[in-house]
Amino acid sequence: MEDFRDEREKLETYWTDQDGFDRWMEKELAYYAEAKLQDREVEVLTEMERIQRRNELDRQRLEQMKKAAEESGSQQ
Repeated sequence: MEDFRDEREKLETYWTDQDGFDRWMEKELAYYAEAKLQDREVEVLTEMERIQRRNELDRQRLEQMKKAAEESGSQQ
């Protein structure tokens, strides 16, 4: 989205012409044309279940960060 904003601003401030903007847009559309999104089933959770899972995920990530920091510190 930032690239689109920047390219549009270039067009609006006369740094590029309409043909240049159109070429950029076609290139971007071609790049993303092959992107496939997979359908995923969304789990329906209660507010409490969602919070518990979020907290567990945060706890696991924190443990991974601590472990990585310890390993990094012992290698120095």
